[in-house]
Amino acid sequence: MNNLETTSPFLKAVISDLSELSDYIVEAQKILDKARLHIFLNEHEAAQILSLKVEEVRQRRRGKRRPPHYYKIGDHVRYSLLDLLEYIESCKRSSTSQTTAAKSH
Repeated sequence: MNNLETTSPFLKAVISDLSELSDYIVEAQKILDKARLHIFLNEHEAAQILSLKVEEVRQRRRGKRRPPHYYKIGDHVRYSLLDLLEYIESCKRSSTSQTTAAKSH
């Protein structure tokens, strides 16, 4: 006999509810992740998030330095919030001599 068979009906119900709640949390996280993908910022807002001057963001986009990914929508430049967060994470270093992002194992 396994442990679940000897568990009280109340505890079985709690375990079932927790399992169902876990499924809802996973689905809610997927929805939030998709929503975050669709938040677009202009270059002024992107500069604020990156703690850079707008001109520095423009220079990076024009190829003088490695830019965060951006979208050209009509005449407008837009940055995805998710892309900016990923870009910030890619800039993480563990020492001043490191030239590429730290790999976490």
